[in-house]
Amino acid sequence: MKNSDFLKEVKLYSLAKKQFCFNEAVSLKQFERLYKVLKQDVLVNLNIVFDLKGEKTPIIQGNINTVVALDCQRCLEVMNFELASDINFSFIKEGKDTQEMAVETLTYQDKVNVFEVVEEALLLELPMIAKHKECTVKYAKNYEEESFKEMKEFEELESKINPFAILSKLKNLKET
Repeated sequence: MKNSDFLKEVKLYSLAKKQFCFNEAVSLKQFERLYKVLKQDVLVNLNIVFDLKGEKTPIIQGNINTVVALDCQRCLEVMNFELASDINFSFIKEGKDTQEMAVETLTYQDKVNVFEVVEEALLLELPMIAKHKECTVKYAKNYEEESFKEMKEFEELESKINPFAILSKLKNLKET
């Protein structure tokens, strides 16, 4: 059994009471939905602390990060993207009031899958459109040049072939 497998089913209150710290790198394969999207096996650094707020409210705080390869939507080249998130979740039993909580509040039963909580945070950090901060769009420039050449050729061809040229010839014959 791997060191991180126990995070799939955690008795949250017990770990929070012990102020358990988890600092390890785990495989992206542990996060099923994220792995389906990215289709790559990289290590995700988990630095999380389980603690109690007050006497009864378990919380998870920490950060998660990894670097994944994404396709830039401008230049279509592969780019490295740092996927990172600071997490600060408070857990309450279902039916309790969440209005006085300052952090994100989740409801739980007796056991929690920490991987699902972390996976949600990482999925929210994925960009809608992956792109370099600055990239040369070499494909677009080539496309513009090619389309400009094609447009000029079309205009030249259009000016040479005039469908009304036959009518002007008929008009000239009629006048003579």
